[in-house]
Amino acid sequence: MVCKQSRLQAAVNNLLVLVAVLASSACTGTKGPGGDDSQADTSYQDAGLDVPRGDALDPEVTCPGGALASPTVIIPGPVAVFQWGQPKPLQAASLWWEGEGKTLDRELERLAKDFALTVEEDGALRIVIHTDAEWATLQTQCGFETPAAEAYFLTTEVTDDRAVAHVYGDQAGRFYAIKTLRQLLSGDPVSLRSVEIIDYPATQIRGVVEGFYGLPWGKTDRLAMMAYLADLKMNTFVYAPKDDPWINAAWMAPFPEDELRHMRDMTDAATKQRIRLCWELHIGWALSFSSAEDLELMVAKFDSIGQQGIDCFVVAFDDVNKFLSTADQEAYGGYAEAQADFVQRLDQQLTALYPAAMLAFVPVEYWTDHDDTLTDLAYLGEHLPPEWMVAWTGPKIVSATISEKDAEEIAAILQRPAFLGDNYPVVDGSVGEVLLGPLVGREPGVALATSGSVFNPMPLPYASLPALATTADWAWNPQAYVPENSTARAALLYAGEKDSEVVTSFFLSNRSAILESSNAPELVDALQLFWAAWDAAEQDDIATAAAALQQQFLSHFVALDDLAQGGKLHPALLELVPWMDSQARYARAITEALTLLEGHATGTTPDDESLETLSATAAQLGQLPQRPTGSILPDFLEQCLAVLEQL
Repeated sequence: MVCKQSRLQAAVNNLLVLVAVLASSACTGTKGPGGDDSQADTSYQDAGLDVPRGDALDPEVTCPGGALASPTVIIPGPVAVFQWGQPKPLQAASLWWEGEGKTLDRELERLAKDFALTVEEDGALRIVIHTDAEWATLQTQCGFETPAAEAYFLTTEVTDDRAVAHVYGDQAGRFYAIKTLRQLLSGDPVSLRSVEIIDYPATQIRGVVEGFYGLPWGKTDRLAMMAYLADLKMNTFVYAPKDDPWINAAWMAPFPEDELRHMRDMTDAATKQRIRLCWELHIGWALSFSSAEDLELMVAKFDSIGQQGIDCFVVAFDDVNKFLSTADQEAYGGYAEAQADFVQRLDQQLTALYPAAMLAFVPVEYWTDHDDTLTDLAYLGEHLPPEWMVAWTGPKIVSATISEKDAEEIAAILQRPAFLGDNYPVVDGSVGEVLLGPLVGREPGVALATSGSVFNPMPLPYASLPALATTADWAWNPQAYVPENSTARAALLYAGEKDSEVVTSFFLSNRSAILESSNAPELVDALQLFWAAWDAAEQDDIATAAAALQQQFLSHFVALDDLAQGGKLHPALLELVPWMDSQARYARAITEALTLLEGHATGTTPDDESLETLSATAAQLGQLPQRPTGSILPDFLEQCLAVLEQL
């Protein structure tokens, strides 16, 4: 019996082929995959753009030709790539930038530090940052049709004796071009490939809402995460942890000085990374909607937030009971009417204090299938001020799928596009699990039919990055989003090419059982094939199924142990070391169990000592707090032991 190839293995294979093809298909000096303008132009329409050839704006820059059909290893995936050359090492570990670089000094200095590049006037890599006027000229000359904000054109040329990068775009676009340049640099010695990329986001608001239950992120970690989120071209962060008393039960009380100091630090860190910072007040029962005093307290609380440099305010009622005080029962006909009146009065005062602020409302009915969606939520949609965005998690609290039709239906109820607050990769109630796989089940049209999207992470900030990378990929370029490819790109970003295959396997075996059929659907299929072969008692089939398990999964899992102990890890992996270690230990134990089972199939009875050792190992593993793959590996090991003990 031949085991079918898993989606996980296919994704890994596709990644390896992609890296090999891109590395071997240098395009330096050409304008498209064919190398000549006429051939390149025939494929250009596939990108959905209209960029005719033109005279050079700069002696080193020309308008791009045909877009390449092959994907890149950049995440989020760019809109169009016109050239993708072979990586070439820089002549020296140094760089220099000029032009509009002052607005990007901090980011370029971080780039130099992370890649151990010295900053020298004759640096081996010269980065030219072009002005707004030059960007406008390039757009006109080349026929670029891009959004008004966050678009960029990046071209790099690497030859034997020089490397030059030209960065065009508006201020935000130039910033994101440097983020892309960061992903183009790799290796030791540092290498760069010749590329031409035009890129811009499909959605204006992309980010994270720290809104989970449990211990909030540490303050130092939260500050550090701003740069990692911006590396993924996210531009919004909503502070809303349910276990922060100062924005929940004690929302009426003034913030202590250390909380205000953290807000200022957060504002500074977010501003440096072009991230808009939002702060939420989560309202429970302790609010009288008709009370002028309560309204004054809320305005004062938001004003204290605004004075720290924050200009995005969120009023949230998610997961609260619809309680009305005696005075409210006399003043209003129902809870929704009370909410609407309160927010209307709050709006008048907040917009007077902060006219440019972004305002958002989280209703009790934040998912479509709530019993009161067509009554209370519809009332709020009609009566909330139009500038207030309204949060929505999809049809369910944690939605396995969200369609464009779902987004259109909720927009009709709200009388405005919903603001997607997606509950992925949050793990509320999932003890010991981590969700590292790709975002799935979201149609591309959802990104375009909502006013923005933020994603609720895990209590482990850095470990949330692999999944968040895929959410950023979807939000930036949903039409080109392929979940497994996105995870492979995230593995490249956080592990590098050398370890990407092992890390891709790790990520894809720790997915969401709510969004998908299980934490690791391909692994489950392979395990079921083994038991089918075992039940059939066909020796060759048992060996084939066991070998497939070993090759496609267990060997990768065992290698996680070496990776975890092998050297400096990206914080996204460093925080996951306990899960990597646990998954590797389970894989070694299961490998031993398979050896014993295969031995029995060929006539060798397992000895008591081996069984006792394996049983003791399983008991030790069962005590670990980490549950990699959810219950899949533990259950399989337990089943193996049960079978072995009956032999």
